[in-house]
Amino acid sequence: MMKRMTVPILSLILIFLAGCGGSNANENAVEPERIAVETTIADYGSFVVSKSYSGTVRGIEHAELIAKLAETVKKVNVREGDRVKAGEVILELDEGGPSSQFHQAEAVYENSRKLLQKYRNLYEEGAVSENDLNRVETDFEVAKANYRAAKELVYVISPIDGEVAALNVNEGDQAYVGQHLATVGRRDSVRIEIGVDPGDVDYIEAGDTVEITMQGAGGKKVSGVIKGVARSADPETRAFSVEIVADNREGTLKVGGLATARIGLYRLKDALLVPIEAVLIQRGIPKIFKLEADTARSVEIEIGRSDGENYEVLSGLEPGTEVVVLGKAFLDDGMLVNVTNREGEAQ
Repeated sequence: MMKRMTVPILSLILIFLAGCGGSNANENAVEPERIAVETTIADYGSFVVSKSYSGTVRGIEHAELIAKLAETVKKVNVREGDRVKAGEVILELDEGGPSSQFHQAEAVYENSRKLLQKYRNLYEEGAVSENDLNRVETDFEVAKANYRAAKELVYVISPIDGEVAALNVNEGDQAYVGQHLATVGRRDSVRIEIGVDPGDVDYIEAGDTVEITMQGAGGKKVSGVIKGVARSADPETRAFSVEIVADNREGTLKVGGLATARIGLYRLKDALLVPIEAVLIQRGIPKIFKLEADTARSVEIEIGRSDGENYEVLSGLEPGTEVVVLGKAFLDDGMLVNVTNREGEAQ
């Protein structure tokens, strides 16, 4: 009898032990590791795609002073950055140089002036006819015009009120005909001309505001307005000329310097947006991880343009969806996550 009972009793012991072992295994089971992530909500928002173009800052009134005489620079009366008035002499060329006729014109003018005064006295006395007086007056006017022209050749003057933006010669230099001697421009109001790509020009209109920055201005930004847009391209560069004007009474933009204008090209008021950080490009396919409860799900989406901070989502995502922005590189589809930027979540 004892032998017959051995096998059933042994079986019951084994079943009991197996049951005890299974209970311990369940108690010691470890929950899968949760990946720490930060999330945001995909939502509608305004969207502007901008592009930067560079151009030279010029005064709203601008004058290039060109040498019309090949002579030595005798005197320079200003420095770059000086404020000047219209009619002020910027620099002087040698009046007695071989190509200058200044002294000759001056002498003819003085003789004509004295002769005219003499004939006016004689005319009042009845000693000369009116025709004789008219002839002398005509000769005087010609001499005066020639003298003025000779003065303008040797005395280089500013035609406008403004600032000396550039000074290209020093005393003792030999100027040549056609040389750019100096640049004068108003700095209280400036203009910038840029060349815009053909693909961008259709998005730009007169009246659009732009953001202008300049190296050396400490990152300070100046607001400008597009004044005009060319409707035909430059035949050599194929770019379209765009003129920007800006108030510059604080002097942030330096006349003659290079400035950068940031122009908003593509604008949407109600675009579905996600941060750039939320998008993962895999084999050319954009994806995001959205949350379903505490589980990350990989979703393919179609993206449009970027404004440097967000992507425009064209399809594949619903507004209000919670998406991962930080930690996505450690995720696979179906992983559990711990959202660290929710209120009340463990950090």
